[in-house]
Amino acid sequence: MANKIFFGNTIQAGIIKEAYKDIISYEYLCGLLNSQYLRNIYEQNVKEGGRVFPQVKLEKLKPLPIVIPTKEERKKVEDIVSQIIDLRSKSQDTEDLEVYLNQVVNKLYMK
Repeated sequence: MANKIFFGNTIQAGIIKEAYKDIISYEYLCGLLNSQYLRNIYEQNVKEGGRVFPQVKLEKLKPLPIVIPTKEERKKVEDIVSQIIDLRSKSQDTEDLEVYLNQVVNKLYMK
């Protein structure tokens, strides 16, 4: 993922502030933001009329809690995300890794 830019089906992007570049990586953020834990929080914040609004709203992303990890925690999440990206690029199943990622992220938020 380093030195690459991914936008997928969106025109929104984010940049890690200089003060956090040695603490948080894009892979780590990718893992957190794609976890079931943060997805649930986000969906609760964007419900409109009982339905989840289908577009990503930046004003709803900004208040999401981002755990500052230890180096070991960061590396664990980065490794899982890198494996998922690699497998998806080969159109391989990532379900088990996604379950594991959710377990790791849940532990980060429950400590």
